[in-house]
Amino acid sequence: MNREIRYERDLMHVYMVLPADGEASDYRHAMILENRIPGFLPVRMRQRNGKEEYYYDISSQVSLEEYLEHRQLSADCLRQLVFTICRLPEALRDYLLTCGRASLNDMLHPMHIPDKDAKPFGGHL
Repeated sequence: MNREIRYERDLMHVYMVLPADGEASDYRHAMILENRIPGFLPVRMRQRNGKEEYYYDISSQVSLEEYLEHRQLSADCLRQLVFTICRLPEALRDYLLTCGRASLNDMLHPMHIPDKDAKPFGGHL
């Protein structure tokens, strides 16, 4: 799925902004906004020009592509990444959601890359 992704910055945060699909009354909006789904960044919804958009705070995040430009991915980190990706459909099912509308690129774009002493990915992509 090709989505219009843009980035916004304020004094304290950097946001990845995605358009919200569907009606505001759609249960998926409530599930995404009201729950902390394992493996996904927290999100807020805002309106801009009469359209609803999802705002993901990516202030301390880097893309996997940027990470790999500067560092090698250890075997443990790769194992945790694959494990986290494989668990995403299960995590979504727990909230009556599916990943059929999300591309792997959408899911991997913002991710927290831990320090070498931190637990890999902390379950957040």
